[in-house]
Amino acid sequence: MQILGTERPIVIARELTKQFEEFKRFTLGEALNYFGSHTIKGELTLILAGTTPTSNPWTEAQIIEELNQMISQGISRSEASRRLADITKISKRQIYQWSLQIEERE
Repeated sequence: MQILGTERPIVIARELTKQFEEFKRFTLGEALNYFGSHTIKGELTLILAGTTPTSNPWTEAQIIEELNQMISQGISRSEASRRLADITKISKRQIYQWSLQIEERE
């Protein structure tokens, strides 16, 4: 529960493709409460919702700072942009545009 959280949606399917097929939709917390007090018979299939994407922890200022460091170490703008794009999951084009702004500020 600490990792998945109590609010993640879950579907519990019982006796799939059989006469008494049943689907119950809960949050994980609700499912724990429900199945803690009910007896379950038959085969179960659990379907757990994936996580929602979180915002990118990298700010523009942090990326520009990293670009400055990489460029000062002799790494080309293009290579620095590519490396940071791999790390941050922000487009290489956007990072390269920020690298051009560094030159304009100096």
